[in-house]
Amino acid sequence: MGRLRLDKHYGDAILDDGTAVIFYSAALSLGPLALHYTSLATIRPGGRPELRQWLRAAPITLGQVITAQCGDVILAWHPLGPPTPDTLLHGEPAGALRWQARMPRARVRITRPGEGDATGLGYFETLAVDLWPTRWPIRTLHWGRFIGCKNSLVWIVWEHEQPRQWLFLDGAPAHLAHFDLPRSFVFDGAAGGTLIGGEAITLIAQPVSRRLRLLGPLRYGLPAMIRNLDEEKRIAPARIAFADGSQDEGFMIFERVVLA
Repeated sequence: MGRLRLDKHYGDAILDDGTAVIFYSAALSLGPLALHYTSLATIRPGGRPELRQWLRAAPITLGQVITAQCGDVILAWHPLGPPTPDTLLHGEPAGALRWQARMPRARVRITRPGEGDATGLGYFETLAVDLWPTRWPIRTLHWGRFIGCKNSLVWIVWEHEQPRQWLFLDGAPAHLAHFDLPRSFVFDGAAGGTLIGGEAITLIAQPVSRRLRLLGPLRYGLPAMIRNLDEEKRIAPARIAFADGSQDEGFMIFERVVLA
């Protein structure tokens, strides 16, 4: 079992015309094996997902403005609020999982040749892992983000023998009191409230193994736990009803990942 290192960037946007854009870029080192992967999915209202994939890492600039280039498409995230803390999700002598939402709420600009610029609201995060997957204390992962006209929420919920959960409101840690997505969840604190989801549309619902076919025989060098991930990612209109009576409306993107 070789040393593992995974650095993954995820970004998304819901454009002003309702188009959803999902971006991934990952670099995986596994002993002598080094793999790079980038994908860009575009889901237009009423249309089928358009997926482009590359066996290389996307050129990314991680600054005050985050930029990425996927083929001839250029994406730029401009912050509309503070980041979450750089968070240690799990650590032990053998390695760790670290995560940060660099931009829980951002104005996104996407430039495509011949189409001009499109804008919307979006999100960007980074995950860094150097712990072998069989050591991850996760059976099922629930992740999601809500972006409204004024506020953002990001949540991570692990189902395991010892469940764990994290919640961030406008970049700051908050407490998740009751979790029942896709319908709703409740959070406590001075700015407590309820996130209420509307009718959800599926963006991705397939085993990760289908996308890994792009790697050819190299995919068999990946840990079985990674090859057998089952992912479902959905999008829905949503609103936050705060305890003080105020509300914020927007969209949430959320996913459920089952680890074999």
